[in-house]
Amino acid sequence: MIDAGDQPLGVVLRELKNLENGQIYGLITPLESAPLIDKAQKERFAVWVKTISQTEYHTFFASMQSTCPTQDNQQAK
Repeated sequence: MIDAGDQPLGVVLRELKNLENGQIYGLITPLESAPLIDKAQKERFAVWVKTISQTEYHTFFASMQSTCPTQDNQQAK
């Protein structure tokens, strides 16, 4: 995507929203994408990056959606 000049932010965020619990999305890029990482974390995804070299980064995203009741849900009962 990046080599073709495309911006992956929107594409990746759409794909992340389709992740089910327990699934991991991997992305290999020539740079560490701070805007994508920040946005994914705000959307409740766990993110970790493995630096392979100065021009290769492996970024992984996992859904943090909880099936446990939240404190707010418990108070509403």
